[in-house]
Amino acid sequence: MKKIFTSRNLTYVDLAKSLLESDGLTCFIKNEHSAHSAAGGLGYAMAFAWPELWVNDDDEERAKDIIEQFKVNQDAGNDE
Repeated sequence: MKKIFTSRNLTYVDLAKSLLESDGLTCFIKNEHSAHSAAGGLGYAMAFAWPELWVNDDDEERAKDIIEQFKVNQDAGNDE
């Protein structure tokens, strides 16, 4: 398994997971519940508890391409 994405914002990780799954990739979120407990003000300081998106080794390159496009789209949305 390979970690391909992490964010302190669980919503972003969940959205990225949905994008990968819609493309037929199997993935899972690690530290999903840690993010909820860290959200009480310590989330920014506890990067080790941030949600992480993991995929199978064979899907790593395809997943990275999808995630890279996701990041580009997120950055473009912040320019408005």
